[in-house]
Amino acid sequence: MRRPFPALLLFVVLVGSVHPMQAQAKSAYFFGSAGVTLPMGDYGDYAKGGWIGNAGVGYNISDRANFGAEVMYGSNKHKSSDDRTDLLGVGGFLDYTVGNPKGKIVPYLLGGLGVLNQKFKPATGNSESESKLMISGGGGLYFPMGTAGLYLESRYIKRGDTGFLGIAGGFTVGL
Repeated sequence: MRRPFPALLLFVVLVGSVHPMQAQAKSAYFFGSAGVTLPMGDYGDYAKGGWIGNAGVGYNISDRANFGAEVMYGSNKHKSSDDRTDLLGVGGFLDYTVGNPKGKIVPYLLGGLGVLNQKFKPATGNSESESKLMISGGGGLYFPMGTAGLYLESRYIKRGDTGFLGIAGGFTVGL
């Protein structure tokens, strides 16, 4: 039995993680985050809220724009059974500062593209797995602390007919 599942973590996440802003231009950084997933659409009809985490690297192309790559992994249990759906995503992102890039709190928007594998794991029987294109979009607040920082982010991740909202907190460290 095939069950739909959405694309988050990120993505690129993304999907996706979600994404932090470093205030310095032309620098690379590592990031990681953890958070919750809130299923929506068809996915929300059968999946409970779950968890997601992501990690990746980014590069500042200006004091306002970053691009990078990330990997995300998460899981959601199902409402009426012991089944669950696991997510594994990989993709790229672009984020853009919409406020003062040198401020104490830096708001940003982000978007991403990637591939999300969803694996349906029934309580009994064989698992089913399928990979599809995912797209993500969202925003967040970055709190710079020298060459490191913290961030809070929310993004909507869509894969096929279903999607979910990922809400996460994370960190950045300059490389």
